[in-house]
Amino acid sequence: MTPDHIMGKQYMKSTTALLMLLVSMSALAEPADTVYRNGDIYTVNDAQPWVQALAVSNKRIVFTGSDKAVKRYIGPNTRVVDLKGRMVMPGINDAHLHLLFGGLRELGCKIPSGPFHPVIAEALQSCAADLEEGDWLVAGNFFVEQFPDNAPNRRYLDELFPNRPVYLIEMSGHNGLANSKALALAGIDESSTPPEGGAFNRDSNGKLTGELVESAQSLVTDLVPPPTLEKNVAALRKAVEINNRYGVTSVQEAAGTEELLEALKRIEDDGDLSLNVKTHIVWSSERHKKGDLAELREFIDSRARYASPHIDPNGIKMWLDGTPTAPYFTAADLDPETGEPEWGLILIPPEKLNRYVTEFDAMGLKIKIHASGAGGAHAVLDAYEAARKANPDSAIRHDLGHTNLVAEADMGRMRALNVVADLSPSVWHIFGETLGDPPQRAWQFRTLSDHGLLLTAGSDWNIAKTPNPFPALQGMLDYGEETIDLISALRVWTRNGAISVGREDDFGTLEPGKLATFIVLDRNLFAIDPSEIGGTIVLQTIFEDALVYEADDA
Repeated sequence: MTPDHIMGKQYMKSTTALLMLLVSMSALAEPADTVYRNGDIYTVNDAQPWVQALAVSNKRIVFTGSDKAVKRYIGPNTRVVDLKGRMVMPGINDAHLHLLFGGLRELGCKIPSGPFHPVIAEALQSCAADLEEGDWLVAGNFFVEQFPDNAPNRRYLDELFPNRPVYLIEMSGHNGLANSKALALAGIDESSTPPEGGAFNRDSNGKLTGELVESAQSLVTDLVPPPTLEKNVAALRKAVEINNRYGVTSVQEAAGTEELLEALKRIEDDGDLSLNVKTHIVWSSERHKKGDLAELREFIDSRARYASPHIDPNGIKMWLDGTPTAPYFTAADLDPETGEPEWGLILIPPEKLNRYVTEFDAMGLKIKIHASGAGGAHAVLDAYEAARKANPDSAIRHDLGHTNLVAEADMGRMRALNVVADLSPSVWHIFGETLGDPPQRAWQFRTLSDHGLLLTAGSDWNIAKTPNPFPALQGMLDYGEETIDLISALRVWTRNGAISVGREDDFGTLEPGKLATFIVLDRNLFAIDPSEIGGTIVLQTIFEDALVYEADDA
């Protein structure tokens, strides 16, 4: 026998021994903290889309596979959870909402559905009964259609509250209605001039209606005493609870402030934050006043003190135009003759916007810019293009906030600039499928997807009444030429959101190495008619291997 034959036999023996050792080690897997079994688990992982079981240790998934194979992870101290054959999927990522506003509305005075007389009037009087004399009454959110002749007017509030300042927030959050007492306290009278970027609406006789449009709101809202830290903490606890109820386990907060981050940090320090929060700190403009710019810059520079495993403060939010909804129509469209944005409706001059975006991009901050019209979207992309040229090594995926109306010519630019299409499909249940003046069909799911864009979705709660994603998910599956399939839509609400914020190694899919964050549903979304998806109920929400929500009939 030659030396080569001897060497070959020895190699085969050693290889066989190694394989046997690996099989033995696999059979003797380290017992997991928790094993979830007997489930219909949709992982959103293309390599292994469906499994029966998960094994979890130290909050992270260590195994996905069959009920039979997971048995080797069960030890004497392993907690074994029977999923009862239910569908399981990754937790929902809401890419655009307002936690503090939503929580405060839940704790505050809510405007119910129905006409002003008697429904809203009775609700406001009930809220006022709990206030001290002279206290502000603030309530939201109303539709203009709830008022007689679809025309909000302060006289309806004056009849109820001649001596108490009252302010109602319009459904989009961009506009509001003040009574005469509130206008007087703000120094607004018939001769007043609105601030740049805002308007005082007037009736057919030229009299103030009390409607404050866009930046004009701040003249009144700045007078309302701000909530205490304790109230903000209570509001955010409520917001987290509501999101967990609807299966939401990670979000992008689209209106970050110092008050919000202070309250979030309090909840995190108490060990109660069952939500991953990417916070976009509001950056102001002269036409959308949200505080002194120098003070805001100091706050942004000190943001690291709020960072934690569940709080990422490295984001910026700007508003570039208004809303594409009647009767205000403050969104910036594209001029049909020139193809240029309606610059008169752009809230930040392009040279300043480009400078801000370039600076924040260089700081490593993810930027989300609200743009409701196609002209606003075009201006946003101009700014992102300037940043890419100035900072060619930046790989941050910036967001086009809402992406409801975008010219198809700009979609290729979005792809080239690696811009995320941050969609708000929940909003069509409020304002309808068409937006703008003239009306245009919004939310181009299929077209955006065909351009190779990363799509995410958000509820825009508190504009939406709840952060429930399932009605919007259903709508994405039945939207004419812009329909997308269920697998693609689920990616939008899970995996894509994680990729957008750079957390794809932690959540968005269910696979080894990822956090054990998932939801249990009352129905299998793949086994029912799409028309039934909107009624889906979350039975359980598990956040990092901890049960943080359970329905009464789970």
